[in-house]
Amino acid sequence: MSKTKSKQDKDPSSSSASVTLAELSSLLAEHRNAISADFKSSFEALTTTLDGLNSTVAGHGERIGSLEDNSNEVDRRLQHLENACSTLQQDNVLLKTKLADLEGRSRRQNIRIIGLPESLEGDKPRPVIVRLHRFQVKDLLIREARRRGELFYKEHKIRLYEDYSSDVLKERAEYKSSMAELYKRGYRPALLYPAKLRITLPNGEKTWIRSVLEADKFLQNLNK
Repeated sequence: MSKTKSKQDKDPSSSSASVTLAELSSLLAEHRNAISADFKSSFEALTTTLDGLNSTVAGHGERIGSLEDNSNEVDRRLQHLENACSTLQQDNVLLKTKLADLEGRSRRQNIRIIGLPESLEGDKPRPVIVRLHRFQVKDLLIREARRRGELFYKEHKIRLYEDYSSDVLKERAEYKSSMAELYKRGYRPALLYPAKLRITLPNGEKTWIRSVLEADKFLQNLNK
């Protein structure tokens, strides 16, 4: 035993090396534990962040889905409104057409007299509307007035016109240039109610024109 003890006393480096390895092992273990704890903490924080992101994305998805549903509902309502508006526009056109026709028919047998004084004391003349029972009588009076040329009532010059509505007058005014050209060519055009053109040909035959386009086409054929 004395020999062994003396040998260890002679080699002190072996004891020092053993202590250093143990310390290194302990340090490595501590580092591993610290790194493991750091990784665990980091993963937990990352998991929490990802959970928050997933919750946010899910919330955004719900909002986007709600917006899509609202957008589809708005599109549906807008389509319904467009269809209703289109129907109302068509009804409005029909009603305006019927109203114009009723107004025109109600005023068809009227005569507008221009030049009659309001009283015999010489007040300023004003137009007077005379309503007859039949439009045929009105037509006879208008033709007779045109045949006579000038008409007087108690020294007041008067003129007789058809009491047409504004819509009828607008339609009839569109034939003005066509009728002027027909008169120039020796034809006898007559504009009948509401806006139908009757043309008397040189041979006495009559032809009917129902639109301004037809009148223009008739003139173009004459040029050919």
